[in-house]
Amino acid sequence: MAGVDADLLALVSRFYEAAACPDLWQDAVERVSELFRAAGAVLFVPGSQHLRPVTLAQVGRVDAGLLRASARPAGATGRFLATAPPRVDGSVSVLAVQRSSRQPRFQARHAAMLRRLTPHLARAIELGARLESVAADSEAGASLLERLATGVVLVDASARVRLANGTARETFGAADGLRVVGGRLSTCLRSSTAELHRLIEAAANGTASRGALLSLPRRAPRRPLLLIVAPPSARVPAAIAAAIAVIVFDPEQPAEAQQAVLRRLFGLTPAEATLVRLLIRGLGLDAAARRLGISRHTARNQVKSVLSKTETHRQSDLLRLILASVPGVRPERG
Repeated sequence: MAGVDADLLALVSRFYEAAACPDLWQDAVERVSELFRAAGAVLFVPGSQHLRPVTLAQVGRVDAGLLRASARPAGATGRFLATAPPRVDGSVSVLAVQRSSRQPRFQARHAAMLRRLTPHLARAIELGARLESVAADSEAGASLLERLATGVVLVDASARVRLANGTARETFGAADGLRVVGGRLSTCLRSSTAELHRLIEAAANGTASRGALLSLPRRAPRRPLLLIVAPPSARVPAAIAAAIAVIVFDPEQPAEAQQAVLRRLFGLTPAEATLVRLLIRGLGLDAAARRLGISRHTARNQVKSVLSKTETHRQSDLLRLILASVPGVRPERG
């Protein structure tokens, strides 16, 4: 299992690299095919107004008929396996793998692996789309980045921070792994800071053509942060020309961080965000109220307030909106 976990983490990191460097999506799909020992794999982003250079990345052959019918959750077994994470604009992305008739069928563990990859794929695709939005409209793009569940920091060649979204600023505030010192992006260890600055300088001067990875230790028992340093791109507007993107991936993003994203995205109070998290986990209103130690009347009023803020009319519509808008937040099944 340790080998599988390492392979999945490497693939997740590749997803985030591809978000900043679209040319890497093809390599990411090839790695998916290798991980699942598939004859073919495809990543399809239908109807996207963003990510045009990476609308389709494919290796081998995948049955077109099965692909068209694949907008469903991961979990199917057989020789075809797909996942279709929803996008904020209402469309779905499709990642599918297929084995030939001469290969053994996929097993339940393969579907479980794909489910583990799905939220990270969704987040990487949204990150790429929002980086594209930054290029199209600096002000609107910055607003979208601010709401992203993944930390994004834009720095210059000397590691001076030009822009950091809310998730990244929360990471700085924790002072555990990554911080800002004298306006420069730094770590909590001198050796790691030197390596980070070296990677940023290499990205700026063109000697690092692809995203570079850096693991940042944190206080036990927390797992290290993973940083991806991506070189300047045409996707970044002139206002932040020559910016290097540092993407901050937290492998154990806590529920508290997800609630912070909910608060920023929809303007929820801490109490409302906590209640929504419990509803997403599958608790009914009464059970959620008991868990929080509040009355059903109070819980119902909080839900009404959330419906108003999100411009939805039913609890089911609210949960679908949040699941589509915040890839890091998903139902938990016992």
